[in-house]
Amino acid sequence: MSTSHYGKTAPTCDGLSPGYWKQPQHAWPAAVSRTAMFTSVFYAASAPAACPVRAASYPNGKCYEPGSYACASLEDMLNPQSFDNNNVGMHLVAAYLNVMSQKVGFLEPTDLQTMWSELQTTGRYSPTAGVYWDNSQVANYLSSIHD
Repeated sequence: MSTSHYGKTAPTCDGLSPGYWKQPQHAWPAAVSRTAMFTSVFYAASAPAACPVRAASYPNGKCYEPGSYACASLEDMLNPQSFDNNNVGMHLVAAYLNVMSQKVGFLEPTDLQTMWSELQTTGRYSPTAGVYWDNSQVANYLSSIHD
């Protein structure tokens, strides 16, 4: 992770929730597209043979169900997904948007990518030597950095 020693000012921590970021009236950072695939930012262990077809619209508050990280856009991941244990992917995308919009100043995109890659390849993330977080602990940490 980024260095833990800061100058005279504390780093920013004004993160916004997945619920905020998924609302269409809230602008995303210019460098991030709502339709960008989750796997264009974060590693996916495997890709499905085919992704479900996306409808033009969904009735009664339903949303697209991609079935896997490889088929999901960043915006899709802001809704709870059946394959996203503990909503870690949902909170990861919110954290990414918060970092990219400079609402969280103590993490870098590479910190989030490392966190995700370790979770996907080893089933745990090591924030420091000898300490290991499972999926639920990572989700708890990520949800703690937004409102």
